[in-house]
Amino acid sequence: MSKYMTISFRNLILILTTAITPVLAWSSSNVSEERFQKQQLERLRPSLIDINLNLSRVDSLSARGSGFLAGRQDWIITNFHVVDQKLHRYADHRLLVLGSKGQRFNAKIIAVDVAADLAVLQSDYPLPGAFLTPHTEPLTKGEKLYAYGKSEGDEFRVSIGTFTRNIRDGSVSELVFSGRLEAGMSGGPVLDSRGRLVGVNQSIMLEHPYDSRLVNAEDVQKILTKAAKSPYASADAAIQDMVQQYRDLATFEVDVISKPNRPKDWLGPFGVLTTDRTCDHRLYSLADERFEIYRLKCESSNGSARDGEMNLGAIEMRHYWLISRGGSAWRAAAASKYMMEYLRKVPEPESREQGAWTCHFKRHTNTQSLKIDVQTCSRPYLRIPGLQDYRLRAALEVTDHESMVSALEANGIDPKNMERLTLAWLNRFERSKPDLSPKVKP
Repeated sequence: MSKYMTISFRNLILILTTAITPVLAWSSSNVSEERFQKQQLERLRPSLIDINLNLSRVDSLSARGSGFLAGRQDWIITNFHVVDQKLHRYADHRLLVLGSKGQRFNAKIIAVDVAADLAVLQSDYPLPGAFLTPHTEPLTKGEKLYAYGKSEGDEFRVSIGTFTRNIRDGSVSELVFSGRLEAGMSGGPVLDSRGRLVGVNQSIMLEHPYDSRLVNAEDVQKILTKAAKSPYASADAAIQDMVQQYRDLATFEVDVISKPNRPKDWLGPFGVLTTDRTCDHRLYSLADERFEIYRLKCESSNGSARDGEMNLGAIEMRHYWLISRGGSAWRAAAASKYMMEYLRKVPEPESREQGAWTCHFKRHTNTQSLKIDVQTCSRPYLRIPGLQDYRLRAALEVTDHESMVSALEANGIDPKNMERLTLAWLNRFERSKPDLSPKVKP
């Protein structure tokens, strides 16, 4: 029996009632790849689980994903973003797991890893399939991988590709897979050609839509260990741990952004704050074409694919360098005012999950005797205690015919890290003195 087919003695009688054939290593010399794919899917099918998150009052589908048995016959691994709404609105949702023979059981969340985008579910009853064991040895570039999941159709399918590289996404390391994942495949297992669990489906890569992100097997092993040592005893315990993990994510990101030895990033003559990810540059003009605007947009990694609806944990920075085409300080000031007024607008609460915005405006002079206009806004999450949405807008005084307007958005951040982020942002402006020496525009 292959490594990932280990069976717990507690459920031995149940497993003996189901025919489980080990997944064999494949060799092109004895079986075609098409036949191998079909055989592997058939043998793996009892271990593949359909995850349904239903609205309790009307029993209609709210979210859907894939999962697989791991650790025990009643444990299912899936992505956190597949089931996150259960923790955001616990009483409103019913979590169901569906087995290969039509079994339909209630389940609860017993462990989550927000950063790695993983969750462990516990079914009310064991499911008759072999559970998979993570294989944590490093993959070889070009190694063929098989990603399983239930797409928008009714059947599980396989997406075939190769391992291309590891990437760092915030505080975790992820795998890049050259196959394409479809909606509904999130949370499904990824096996190598020997049938070993080497990763978990996560999402497509927006910058490379024919590549996909995978959770690595080491993080799967970590969350299984966490579930075994300290499973959540209640819904309140699960929510508290989730909130603490969002705090930890924000702490990590703010540490990166505000570290003292961080080099100054420049947009034109102005020093700005950015994340460690590659920023997007764009040049455009206002409608009357009297101004040029260079935008630098930088996003943190914590919100990507972590939260399907509210994008908790994401930090976005946008800086606008405004240049008057006529070389006029008055026109630059007018452009700065226009952008600041535009960015000051904050949306009304999108749903009953969020409270009303509270905003404050302040004008002060920095240590370089330049005037700065600053607006800060925040609103609480009504059902997730301790987390808020946060917005900061700042405009640096016009110098010559150029000015700077900056915007920061943080979703699901705690007050302590919100304050740290604000101080890091304002400290950069406090030290800002535009460098008017000759420069090359982006």
